[in-house]
Amino acid sequence: MLEHQFLSGRRPRGDEDGREPAPVRWIRYELADLDTDGDGEVTGRDAVRVAVSGPGGEGLTVVLGDAAAILGYAPPRDGVLLVFFRRGGKHLVAEVDLGTRTLRRTTPLPDR
Repeated sequence: MLEHQFLSGRRPRGDEDGREPAPVRWIRYELADLDTDGDGEVTGRDAVRVAVSGPGGEGLTVVLGDAAAILGYAPPRDGVLLVFFRRGGKHLVAEVDLGTRTLRRTTPLPDR
């Protein structure tokens, strides 16, 4: 595993000023578990997969596989996580439904 991040849902009603932390609803993981660049080691330079689980680690599901690089994430909104990544020389964004732990769609980003 390269890294993980706790993802929160909405704040409790009546807590608009943010005094109470929003509850953790999912965990997002970046996994590199195969030596895809042939250097004999599994590192962050290998292909990366993105997985999501419940708040206790249950139901771990890979939602995006074989990214050459993860470029970043947008904060979850309405149960959807956007993953910006590179694959095959193209920049893409994946839309992940956190509730069902499925990839909704992958869209190419416009060239600069």
